[in-house]
Amino acid sequence: MCFRPPNVSKPTRCSCGTLNPPSAPKCRKCGAPLAAAEIETFTCPRCGTQSPVTAAACGNCGLTAEEAAAYKNPED
Repeated sequence: MCFRPPNVSKPTRCSCGTLNPPSAPKCRKCGAPLAAAEIETFTCPRCGTQSPVTAAACGNCGLTAEEAAAYKNPED
């Protein structure tokens, strides 16, 4: 099993099936241009970490989406 730190982007898969570094502008095997996939993120209200909106919980502190919706900043 591979464990990727939450701040490391996933590789980009080309239509030819080759995995490429996330910042690669074109496929290293076939040379086809790779689409720059923008991943929408949210800022965790508890710890401030950026996580993908598709994540079930914050990658740093584990705050779930339901908890985040009800989370009140203690400074307010």
